[in-house]
Formats: sequence, C-alpha cells, structure tokens
Amino acid sequence: MWVAEIEGEVCGFMSVLGDMLEQLYILPAYQGQGIGSELLGKAIEIADAPMRLWVFQRNEPARKFYEDRGFAPILFTDGVENEEKTPDVLYRFRDHNQISPE
Repeated sequence: MWVAEIEGEVCGFMSVLGDMLEQLYILPAYQGQGIGSELLGKAIEIADAPMRLWVFQRNEPARKFYEDRGFAPILFTDGVENEEKTPDVLYRFRDHNQISPE
C-alpha cells in the first residue's frame, strides 16, 4: 500500500499484490494533477510481473486513464464472478517505457 500526500493531507492511495493493482484512488479535488500517474508508475515498478488490473466496463474514465498509460484489455467478463456482479475488463501493462500519456 502506498499513500500520496500533499502538504500532509492524504490525497490518494494504491495497493499492489504480486502483479495485480488491487486499488488506485485519488480524491476528486486532486485528480488531473499527475498523482494517479505517479502512483501507477510506482505500482508498475514494484510488481512481480507485468502489471494487471480489473476495471468495470462502464468506468470509461478509468479505462481511458489506464489505456493512455500503456494498458491493454485482455479479458472482458459478464461480471458473474465479481462481488458487484458487474461486467468488467482485465487489463495488462504492455510497455514498461510508457507510464505517462503521450
């Protein structure tokens, strides 16, 4: 688990387990400032293998965020196996040289 702080205030966090990004969250007031990209870069750096993560199919902003940073969808599901029973997408990092959007 990694926490991002600005002037002593927690503004985001991420957690990694093996090669899986389990969570990445930035408070709305801090989004768009590069904090998510920084945390994601750290996650990729410490992952045991090429990073993977799940995103709900309907979460277009998150999907764009990850795709812009080198992740590609590798599996689409109907969500029957996740806790929320919501269709999701498994992503895998494809390029260790691309973390920030172009």
